[in-house]
Amino acid sequence: MSRDVPYEIADTMFVVEQIGRGYTNAVSALKEYITNCVDEYTKSRILGSPIRHPTIAVNINRDDHCITIQDFALGMSPGFLEQLPASIAKGFKRGNPDMRGEKAMGMHAWRSIGERAIILTRTHESNGSYACLRMENGKDKAIFELLDERIVERDLGPGFAQGTRVAIYGIQPSVLNKSFTLAGLQRALGQVYDPILREKEVIIQVGLDGSWKTIQPVARNGEIVLEDKVIVEFRKQGEFINGRFAIMLWLNPDGVSEKIGCYSKGVYLTDLCSMEEFDDFPWNSGKLSGFVDDNFCRPVQNREGYDKNTKAFEELVRILELYQPRVEEIVRRAEQEQEETKAQGIVQQLMAMFGKAYTQNPFTLGIRGPKGPPNGGSGGSGGGNGGARKGIPYAINIGEFGADEAHLRSTLGSIDDILINEGHPDYQRLVQGRPKGCKEAIQYLIALIAREAALADCSRGMKAQGKRLFPLGEDDSRAVQERAMALQLAVLQQIGIIKT
Repeated sequence: MSRDVPYEIADTMFVVEQIGRGYTNAVSALKEYITNCVDEYTKSRILGSPIRHPTIAVNINRDDHCITIQDFALGMSPGFLEQLPASIAKGFKRGNPDMRGEKAMGMHAWRSIGERAIILTRTHESNGSYACLRMENGKDKAIFELLDERIVERDLGPGFAQGTRVAIYGIQPSVLNKSFTLAGLQRALGQVYDPILREKEVIIQVGLDGSWKTIQPVARNGEIVLEDKVIVEFRKQGEFINGRFAIMLWLNPDGVSEKIGCYSKGVYLTDLCSMEEFDDFPWNSGKLSGFVDDNFCRPVQNREGYDKNTKAFEELVRILELYQPRVEEIVRRAEQEQEETKAQGIVQQLMAMFGKAYTQNPFTLGIRGPKGPPNGGSGGSGGGNGGARKGIPYAINIGEFGADEAHLRSTLGSIDDILINEGHPDYQRLVQGRPKGCKEAIQYLIALIAREAALADCSRGMKAQGKRLFPLGEDDSRAVQERAMALQLAVLQQIGIIKT
């Protein structure tokens, strides 16, 4: 025997308070009201009555422990405002791809910020009166009333021709001083509404102690490497759904902690790499910032992530998987260029050090011939990473060896050319991806260069005497080792690894 058992809420007020307190921080709760303001301007455009300057004003009043959020859109009718407390989870905007407040629960977000809230609204047809809704923690009923302009200006602040203002009172000083600073809100709201601000859909202004700042889109490091907008079509419960998807990425080659934000209809939800579906390369490379934005995925209640148990979220994952090879190529190319730049810097540094070592150590390797280093240490010209040289008479080039020489750490490319194999496992372990100036990397390279330079010195000396170059005799091999040790010691002393 079975029967249906309906769901019931035994303690409505408890549930309402839990909904209102379900935000991880005060700014997350605040964005519910700013997002509602954005929706009001969107609605005015849909209805054919666009507002010329769609401004949202967020004002922090420390003396009154209060913050207000104001739009100047069409406002709500008294009847609509009065029924809001009885409309929890009755989303009038639900299913509209252009509207953001779909769950009808954000009205209570003030409970994560302060102790009470007042919603004041007015339409251009209100005949001078305002509709007012008062809510307070611990009270199971909201108070609705109609107020004339005189009472509003006396008790609730400056009047306005049309629009809606939410005032949240009883905010703790710690919240005001940490979460609601001018600089903090500029930074936070610039991130939260980045796509909307870039499209100039609204103007958000924040005021504190009479000082007002216009919120700008979040500043990104690097340059734009990917920007795309597509129309998405997928099947949901037998119906074809059309949606919009946008991606905009910046690349910071030197970045280690850059993140890509996930946005729903232009409002920030979470970071892409914080989700298990995208916690690997290239999304977590730390070099990419920007956003992915869609209008078809459903956010969770507190707007800090996606409802993943949906066809829409599956579609979002599929779209990003299509972009992944292209993004991987962008990041890998940046990493390769970064490594090349780092290698060039290291080579220049080592060239200078070995040049000084040659000047200070005019050995002849025990081979009879002119004193001083080959060519008098005057250097020469060379290509690759070495560039112009002074002191050391060899170019130093870092690159990947061919298959026949892949096992070599280094070699002499010619009598004037020292080659270092960046494809060797030891190079990749000790140098690749290590920070510039890493002691292990520098020591590894010094040892290779010293050995090859000593061998080249010996070869020059032997050639000048008409001796056969290879194989080396015992005395010549010892001379090469001594010369390599002397050069290595001289350079290590320069960088302080070995004290003189």
